[in-house]
Amino acid sequence: MYLIGADLGTTCAKAGAFDEEGQLLSLAVQKYPHPSKIEEAEPQEWWGAIAESLRRVARDRGKPAGISIGSQGPSVVALDDAGRPTGPAILWMDLRAEEEAEILSKRLGRTISPAWFVPKVMWLKEHRPGMYRRSRFFIQAMDYAVFRLTGLISTGVASPEIVPWSEDEIAGGGLDGSRFPDHMIMGEPIGEVTAKAAQEIGIHEGAPVYVGAPDFVESILGTASTEKGMVCDRAGTSEGVDLCWDQKIKDHRLYCRPHPAAPGMWHLGGTIASTGKSLEWIGRILGRTSFEDLLEMAEGAPPGSEDLLFLPHLMGERNALWKGARGGFFGLTHRHRGDDLVRAVVEGCAYSIRHLLSVMVEGGARPTEVRVTGSQAKSDLWNQVKADVTGLVVVAPQITEGEVLGAAVIAAFGAGLYPDLQTACRKMVRQGARFHPREDTKETYDRLCSLHGKLYPALEETYRELGETFN
Repeated sequence: MYLIGADLGTTCAKAGAFDEEGQLLSLAVQKYPHPSKIEEAEPQEWWGAIAESLRRVARDRGKPAGISIGSQGPSVVALDDAGRPTGPAILWMDLRAEEEAEILSKRLGRTISPAWFVPKVMWLKEHRPGMYRRSRFFIQAMDYAVFRLTGLISTGVASPEIVPWSEDEIAGGGLDGSRFPDHMIMGEPIGEVTAKAAQEIGIHEGAPVYVGAPDFVESILGTASTEKGMVCDRAGTSEGVDLCWDQKIKDHRLYCRPHPAAPGMWHLGGTIASTGKSLEWIGRILGRTSFEDLLEMAEGAPPGSEDLLFLPHLMGERNALWKGARGGFFGLTHRHRGDDLVRAVVEGCAYSIRHLLSVMVEGGARPTEVRVTGSQAKSDLWNQVKADVTGLVVVAPQITEGEVLGAAVIAAFGAGLYPDLQTACRKMVRQGARFHPREDTKETYDRLCSLHGKLYPALEETYRELGETFN
């Protein structure tokens, strides 16, 4: 018996085959043939990459007990009556729907981000009316992959409270509600792999497919961060910081909903749009493309990077904590070397995590431990910096592909192997190395993190005058 978990990321698709105890049997990672722009991507290329990943992990393994697919988001995929994309998908990073978000916020009396799903569809209706008219359905990235697998249009959500759109948002945006499929909750059965898909990707016809979840929920499950005080740090192209807490915290800088996998608890979340992307960016500037090479450079610089600060806001921010911010270095001198620049990027991302956690602490939460996942979790240096900066123990999992393992956890629950998601997490997720905060770096990082936190408010007026020109 085996399970398949898969995830459509921003830069690549991943799939993993696992046994019912969470042991990784095989992993496949397939980059998209054309790197996504900040604003748009081609759904057909997503399908090509996820299909190849699924083909590789399912090869010679027989019929899986369950398949679940999640994805980045909120990204908008528009399909016609036949299920063909009517144009490129608009990605979660895109902030073009600023005006539409403001209109919707005023109509509904609450803050709506331009990164969210409905403002993006409102933008399409206004600026690409032909594409809007041709579109029969608006769905998420993972929903498109599921459609190609099963032939069925659906919308997967983590819970009734964590959804890409609501009825009042659709009505407030003046949109046709029939173009938005009904929500299905993660773990529910959607359908089965069709004969056409089976022939295309080599997975047995009739294999059951279960509703997946957004990547941040997959990561929470894939790190088993479902106990009070646990923080899931989902660190890839962007970063998501998610805390499990027993009380609701009202703060416009935080996402707060009933926890999708821990009954009676609350999920508090915040995002940083371009952390891994920032490391990729400085690598291009320095002529280094290897993740490992860059982090080796960072090890050559001292903690604090010779008092160099980096703001990791290269693609703008969805989070109100840094609304409209841009990226940049502060404190550059002639003494600084490439090693310092790279380490400052790593540390700047960690400072931003600490700022998000401080908002949660202000609301009464008490984080106890950080569980990391994603590409950054593979780096001992980055894990240690996060521990030193936050003052919390950082735990790296044995399987760093948290989204893929989290999807497999959902598939196991959907297939009836476990009675609930928390039990599935406890049985399938194994923790690895633990990184403890070091006392000898505390003074340096406390001082620099305090200065880092003062930069955004000091530059806020400058950001407004420069405007948001990230695309």
